[in-house]
Amino acid sequence: MRAPLVALLFAACAADPAPTRLEDCAAVEDAVARGDCQLKFTTPLLDDPKALDAALALVPEGLERDALIARLAVTDPRRGARLCKEMTTPEGQQKCQQVLGRPHLGAPRKPKP
Repeated sequence: MRAPLVALLFAACAADPAPTRLEDCAAVEDAVARGDCQLKFTTPLLDDPKALDAALALVPEGLERDALIARLAVTDPRRGARLCKEMTTPEGQQKCQQVLGRPHLGAPRKPKP
């Protein structure tokens, strides 16, 4: 009884491999998991604006892309102003303004006593 179950689980994993690049995230059906996937591949690009712009161009414009940009702005608020210029929806622009309105997010943390 265990062998068929193990074989079924293995087949399911083999049929849906984990994304290895940003482009693969588009095949992830769950929107939250897809956003997490996109964030995983774009966060390391925050220090390279050209590479980040190229990566963001691979994500369809609209709420999905704006959600990714907002998450990147929260991850690195120092780059929030630049990222917010990429927003394409009113909801995205509003979220970005909220991030920009909280400058303490980008301030260095104080050491604990």
